[in-house]
Amino acid sequence: TWESKNTSSATVNSKGIVTGVENGTAELVATTVDGGFSASCVVTVVTKALAGISLDKSSLDIIAGQSVTLIPIFDPVDASNKNVGWESDNTDVVTVSSRGKVTAVSNGTATITVTSEDGGFTATCDVNVPDIKIIDLSPVHDAYIENTTAFNNTHLKCEGGRRISYLMFDLAGLPENISAAELNLTV
Repeated sequence: TWESKNTSSATVNSKGIVTGVENGTAELVATTVDGGFSASCVVTVVTKALAGISLDKSSLDIIAGQSVTLIPIFDPVDASNKNVGWESDNTDVVTVSSRGKVTAVSNGTATITVTSEDGGFTATCDVNVPDIKIIDLSPVHDAYIENTTAFNNTHLKCEGGRRISYLMFDLAGLPENISAAELNLTV
């Protein structure tokens, strides 16, 4: 059997694997089942203190409904305690999970703060959720090739032996000017 005389510094399991808990020393004792012989050793546990924390992103633009996971970067990378807490200063705009998953709720701005358990170090990420409207459009004209027949071939082009297809959309009915657009196609 295995025993630690100071479990607040080090623990030992039934297979003799030692886990450091916090700075200090612990006497570990191994006792045989047959004969009750024992031997001991003293282990010294030295934890590596955190010197600082940062995030993989200092700013972020995401659309309402989307999520992005922020990753904390520890200094030093092999610090003993990497436990952190997360907070959003505006949960009406952005929420954040205990694992750093940021989810945009509505347009606006928010700051996500990560705080280390060791030393209370903080890092922030400014999040912008733009006021974007998603509009479903249907093409009014298309061009494609089926087998060897070209349909609406005035809008179809072949480049380098590859087929290039075009879709045309009527945007005249949109209620406001478009300053930027992103087209997502689902096939």
